[in-house]
Amino acid sequence: MKLTGSQIKKQLDEFQKAAKIAGIKVTPQRLTIYKIVASSDSHPTAEEVYQALKAGMPTISLDTVYRTLWILTDLGFLHTVYQPRGSVRFDAITNKHHHFFCIRCFKIRDFENSVLSSLPIPREAEECGRTISLRVEVQGICEECLKEDLTKIKDKE
Repeated sequence: MKLTGSQIKKQLDEFQKAAKIAGIKVTPQRLTIYKIVASSDSHPTAEEVYQALKAGMPTISLDTVYRTLWILTDLGFLHTVYQPRGSVRFDAITNKHHHFFCIRCFKIRDFENSVLSSLPIPREAEECGRTISLRVEVQGICEECLKEDLTKIKDKE
């Protein structure tokens, strides 16, 4: 899932308000970084955001991208998604949803499920410390990879 244009605009307005309260400068770079993440359904890494920015902002550094992504995460405008054997990915969808990880191509897909979203946080997790949220991760092989497998099988026949 990715945010619509009106959702991005609303979030950018909210970010500007939150940044002002937190004493954080709102810069064109920070706004553009948020737009890139919010406009993507691939859960981009900091490196991918940096590559998307380089052409239009050749003086921006990877460090600036990282710092901005973490500021946006700390303010609650992004969530992190940890990928097995990969970099931290960033997600601008902050409502309750879950992730499907393809173990072959490592793509991440969002999905919503009311049953999973209404699961209570287990007591055992509460005993570990103060919990903030519960997200479910499903691992499998995505439709694209399954189709590729079928194509390979048919080509061998």
